Amino acid sequence: MAKQAIDALGHVDLLVNNAGICGFADFVNEPIDMMDRMIAINYRAPVILMREFSNLMIDNGIKGAMINISSSRGTRAYPGDAIYGGLKAGLQRSTESIALALAPYGIRVNCVAPGAIHVNAFHKPGSLGECIPLGRMGEPDDVAQAVMWLASEQASYITGITLRVDGGLILPGMPEDGMNNWGAPFKPASASSSKDNQEGNRK
Repeated sequence: MAKQAIDALGHVDLLVNNAGICGFADFVNEPIDMMDRMIAINYRAPVILMREFSNLMIDNGIKGAMINISSSRGTRAYPGDAIYGGLKAGLQRSTESIALALAPYGIRVNCVAPGAIHVNAFHKPGSLGECIPLGRMGEPDDVAQAVMWLASEQASYITGITLRVDGGLILPGMPEDGMNNWGAPFKPASASSSKDNQEGNRK
């Protein structure tokens, strides 16, 4: 595939590994065939593509960038995502080592990790968006803009990172139940309630 791309385009200096599949299940009942398919598509394929493209880029003296699409689930564990989240975590970790290996050749390697992205009618952006600190779900263009920036010369000194595009979804302190209304203004305790609390503490 890498050789075909260079033969067709004449010059390839950017690889974006965007293909992937989701699969969530109770771990003890996770189908083996689903595990194998996710391993093949979500991890094995991008690593092999990076290997093949890097060899051709090095042989042709081409500098450039490789960007893997990961997930915020590669950082935070959720029930039912042992395989999907684990593979995304593995891809992020492999990205770091591959970035070290390819840096001497001027090839940068990074990850973009989307959070909750509104990609189809299944998602309800209103209700889920209220649980995200920035107050909305992400859109595909949010991810695309991050990829374009990492691929550009503006990011020429950046390699081996995972850039989260999640509106703050998995920041430390974000509640797992998503019950907080992050868009509501902070309401300090009233003077009377503070006085009552102080009196209660003295009792």
